[in-house]
This record gives sequence, C-alpha cells and structure tokens, in this order.
Amino acid sequence: MELPALLRSLPGGVLPPEVRAETRTFRCGTTRTIYRCPFSTEGPVRGIWDGHEAWLFMYAHFVFVWPVGAAQLQVRHGTLRHSIPLFDDIPISGAGEATTLREFGIAWVHEHLARFIPQRGKEE
Repeated sequence: MELPALLRSLPGGVLPPEVRAETRTFRCGTTRTIYRCPFSTEGPVRGIWDGHEAWLFMYAHFVFVWPVGAAQLQVRHGTLRHSIPLFDDIPISGAGEATTLREFGIAWVHEHLARFIPQRGKEE
C-alpha cells in the first residue's frame, strides 16, 4: 500500500499530530506530497556507560555519551540500548546537565546533516 493510501486509511484520514504534509512542485512540473516527521529522540538520561556515570541522549539515531565532569563526549550511531562508535573526543562546554546535552546534540545533528545537503547556486 502506498503511503498516501495508508495515511488516508487512518481513522478520520488525518495525519498523526507530529507529521506534516507538504506539497512540492519540481522543475519538471511534477507535484508530490512529502510527509515530514520529527527525528526520533531518547533521553537525556543519566546512566552508567563503560562503568562510568554519564549523560546519554539520542537524537536522529545519533547517540551522545557525555561522561560526568568531562569536557568531551562521544558520538555514536543507534539507540541508547545499542549503538556503534562514530566520533570520539567531541568538545562540549556548559553545565553538566540534561539541558546542555540536549541542546548540544540537536545543534550538532543539524550541523552535521547540513553537510550532506547540496547548496543552491554552489557548483560542485
């Protein structure tokens, strides 16, 4: 079943509150409906990581592990339960608390993913 048909089959034909439908028209004249969903998120939570106390936060399946009292964190890919390492020793500053990690993680993901979006007007 195609996504538009599936979405129309939902009770009342409405999208879940966190999903937005946007209509896009491409240069060739083709029009498509695009459905935007928020990134998955878990935490932040304080837990034990490799035997040390740490703040843990997952956003868009990037997992941030910030040992308590450290000035660097590790970025991993996966979920809080299962992940693989990506980058070590990423500097972070600010109070060692959940809000700091959450704000840092969201900003880091957006900046990281923006590297993969072609910029209009720039020649490759």
